Amino acid sequence: MSENAIIRRGKRRLAGNILLTVSFIASLGATMTAAWGQAYPNRPIRLIYSFSAGSAVHSSMLLLAQEASKLLGQPLVVDVKPGAGGRIGFEEALRAAPDGYVITQASYALLVLQGAVDPKLKVEPGKDYAPIIASADLPYVMVAHPSMPFRDVKGFIAQAKANPGKLNVAGGPVNSDAYFGLLRMKSMYGIDFLLVPFKGSVDGVPAQLNGLVDVSIINGIVKPHVDAGKMIGIATTAGRRWDLFANLPTLVESGVDLTIGTVSGVVAPAGTPDVAVARLNQVFAKVMSDPEIRSKFSELGLLARSSTPEEYARMIRSEIETWGPIVQKAGIKPGLN
Repeated sequence: MSENAIIRRGKRRLAGNILLTVSFIASLGATMTAAWGQAYPNRPIRLIYSFSAGSAVHSSMLLLAQEASKLLGQPLVVDVKPGAGGRIGFEEALRAAPDGYVITQASYALLVLQGAVDPKLKVEPGKDYAPIIASADLPYVMVAHPSMPFRDVKGFIAQAKANPGKLNVAGGPVNSDAYFGLLRMKSMYGIDFLLVPFKGSVDGVPAQLNGLVDVSIINGIVKPHVDAGKMIGIATTAGRRWDLFANLPTLVESGVDLTIGTVSGVVAPAGTPDVAVARLNQVFAKVMSDPEIRSKFSELGLLARSSTPEEYARMIRSEIETWGPIVQKAGIKPGLN
């Protein structure tokens, strides 16, 4: 055999060995990934909730965690970390090790609106976090203290125009969706009122009941107070009528071309393994499909829903594209109130 033939044979053997090695490594990696996925989770999972305890969304996360724990075979523990409009707990979660054992509840306020107001707070799906599931829609109700002389949105706007800076209006945490919606209403109608932030909706309830706040945009937790006449329902903020407040018109029906609401979901740190994201999505989706859970969400004033991680990411990107131009046109700046 010639020297060239020996060299060619050696090259073919080397190429074959490399191919076998690469195939073995790929097979080993797939096997290890599958084994990791089958073992996940093998310890408790921490779900950070970044707003005040006691709200409807907090209650929904407790329900979700309770039922998901049964399916996962490990405790899913809700850890309340409020502050800075949700940023404290949210950012702590995104800094956590991307191993599937720290996840966080997130609203459009955190994923969309805060970044639209302040580019330094902008986060993007896939780059800064891994979307897991959109779990609920959260509409709001606009309520007034019974001492107020108006009973509808037009009356509220007229009162604000006649008494600039005199009305105290609550809209949840700074740069939350409710807070942001009220800023936009200010801009749309050229009205002025004192916008009072609270750490969460539940924190504003006593102030509203006691007349320290004249008007609030708040979640369905106030339903008993509205029924008792301790708060006056003015309008709901979703794009359609809300069964919980079936007799109240929407803002749009009241002549205000504005909807205010959010989608509550769960995300993980960027780089969390796909198998962990898929497992959590599968479990959460199964919980959200349970008629009893959906009914309990409805009682909390939430509309239960579900999504794939990909659908959730598309939804968020669409909202970012929608709200960016609105913020620029309204001239809303960080810290405006």
